Amino acid sequence: MRELTLPHKHEQHEFSAIIKDRLPSQKTFNNGAEIFKLLADQTRLKIFWILCHTSECVYDIASLCNISSPATCHHLRALKKYGLITARQVKKEKYYTAIDNEKTKQLHKVIEKIISVSCPIEELSYSSSQTVIKSVHSYILENLDKKLTTAQLSKKFLINQTTLKEVFKKTYGESIALHVKKHRLEKAKELLEISELN
Repeated sequence: MRELTLPHKHEQHEFSAIIKDRLPSQKTFNNGAEIFKLLADQTRLKIFWILCHTSECVYDIASLCNISSPATCHHLRALKKYGLITARQVKKEKYYTAIDNEKTKQLHKVIEKIISVSCPIEELSYSSSQTVIKSVHSYILENLDKKLTTAQLSKKFLINQTTLKEVFKKTYGESIALHVKKHRLEKAKELLEISELN
């Protein structure tokens, strides 16, 4: 194979040579372009985002995306073909979810970043986000004995992690971690007062 040489030599020539040596193969770029092409469809992107957070049947996915079941099946087939989602059969119902591997995790992170950039917290409906945050808060209080992370809460309540942290702090005046710690201490104090626990 003929060695690639750069036609111009200038100040950045040495750096460009390093880039040339580290340049991924054309096949790698082709595969990347195919995934971008796959998720360029807004409905397909939405379905993938939903399935990164939960496991759902065709009818519920169709309802969440406001499209028909046949259209949903078309998008699911495309996502499955590229190895992004998987399905499991429970009796007569089939449930879809994102495959739990590094590829889908990284892709999910990229999508979350793009969404947070294109739709920053200031432009979101604060009232609707606050409703979700109140549900998060109630869940936290009911599960103080469990280890809770923003990633888990984000997945359970289908909310972007950045939005979750910022709206929670705006609503309750402190971070989730600090809020949980404070309530755990209050619970411990209460138990010490009403029980013989040490």
